[in-house]
Amino acid sequence: MDDLDDLPIPSRLETILAHAEEVGCLRSCYPRLGALLRTLAASTPGGRILELGTGMGPGAAALLDGMDATARLLSVERDAVQDVARAVLGDDPRIAFVAESADTFLERQPTASVDLVFADTGPGKFSLLDHAVRVLRPGVRRPLRGRLAALGRPGGG
Repeated sequence: MDDLDDLPIPSRLETILAHAEEVGCLRSCYPRLGALLRTLAASTPGGRILELGTGMGPGAAALLDGMDATARLLSVERDAVQDVARAVLGDDPRIAFVAESADTFLERQPTASVDLVFADTGPGKFSLLDHAVRVLRPGVRRPLRGRLAALGRPGGG
């Protein structure tokens, strides 16, 4: 039995993955990570979610699939590959896109301004982790760094 057989796939993810395959960009949010992102988004009702590294949008698709109607996703990417995500996901009012390097964006964000950080690029994942933690509201999760699970912030600090 393959545990991937029962994992739901966000409807728009298939479009994103097809485009990624066309251009030879096969590094993408794989099914287990997508399921984790959906679960984390669902556990953050009404939350403000920050994604660093939109890429073509597979992570954003998974996050949107788990978010409720009042949650908001801000997705940051410096490269033009974000255009795919904008085209496929941009009509969803819960998402906003920023075309900027993640390090520049993250450095100027206010303290305690988001409920969840998914870092799928260098800043927040391999560098500037302190900035990613700083933008989290007290008592919420640590940044989700690529394929690492998010953990609660002890003592909200």
